[in-house]
Amino acid sequence: MQNHIVVGINSFNPGANGRTSYAGGVTSAIPHIVMQFKDTPVNRRMEISNTNANGYSGSEMRKYLISYSGSGGNFSVGLKDAGVPLDNDAIILKPQRYVASKGSGTAVSLIEDKIWLPTEREMFRSRTYSVAACETEANQTWLEYYNSDDRRKKPSAQYNTYWLASPSASSPAYFFCAVFSDGRATSPTAMNELGVAPAFCVK
Repeated sequence: MQNHIVVGINSFNPGANGRTSYAGGVTSAIPHIVMQFKDTPVNRRMEISNTNANGYSGSEMRKYLISYSGSGGNFSVGLKDAGVPLDNDAIILKPQRYVASKGSGTAVSLIEDKIWLPTEREMFRSRTYSVAACETEANQTWLEYYNSDDRRKKPSAQYNTYWLASPSASSPAYFFCAVFSDGRATSPTAMNELGVAPAFCVK
């Protein structure tokens, strides 16, 4: 696990880290730690075209990370081959998370994946570019490691800009949120080939 860091403890339990409710109405607390890639093992685009109309839920990125709707889930396959027991429900938790359905409006998607990208609020405890009506304390937690620690990640010698799951409201049709190479929030167009630093929860 030297490629991963612990970024949260019980982050998705009811009332954790400023969260005022729990997505899906689940009330039982499940002890877990949140692991995330220390750096960005791959670069990928978020979408095949410059759109966020599918949100993270229907994005090309999500289809790359996990297997669903006929997609290969190539990242998950590689992670399992590396020894992460993604198929073991007794070890890997699927946290319930609300993510904006697109860069405008108030619609959210309930996402329950074993491997996922954090949202802007989960990384920054606040929002800059994401949808204000969706990235709220009621909908999302935050990963406490990033309260003061460096958000920068790199694939090699230089730091990399990397994707987040939040569609951007700053230009609603084309952009997703990301962490810039210097650690601040940014909002690139969806076709950019940027870093990918997924997270997963271990019970």
